[in-house]
Amino acid sequence: MMRMNLQTENGTSLAQPSAAQLADALDALGTRDNGFAILESADEHYLQTTGKRESGYVVEYREGSEQSHHQSVRTDIPHAQMVRVFQAYLAGEPWKQQLEWAAGFGPDATSGAALWTFLRPVLLALVVGLVVVAMVIQS
Repeated sequence: MMRMNLQTENGTSLAQPSAAQLADALDALGTRDNGFAILESADEHYLQTTGKRESGYVVEYREGSEQSHHQSVRTDIPHAQMVRVFQAYLAGEPWKQQLEWAAGFGPDATSGAALWTFLRPVLLALVVGLVVVAMVIQS
């Protein structure tokens, strides 16, 4: 069985999540301070998503190098479909055929919109984490 680790913006961090734990974590996406989820199977091998139920999700995967990064063509994937893709990835079942993919960071890569949409909450979490660490070190 592959090693799987789940991370979400709100701090959920699970090693070897069950299907139920994964579904619960994905159900909480789109709430305040919880804009993304990453399911990692190895270093630089992961499936990730960001979005909200109302507007849909974008899904990305990476299988090693930056050249192996792909984004779903659709950026309005329904919640249930996004969950099915993640569940299949977790179970080691075929998942790529469930969506249409574009190499790189998707069709909006030239404007940076898709990348910024995904990275904005990641960068915010990083900055907040650094501020907390700095405060702890000073005290």
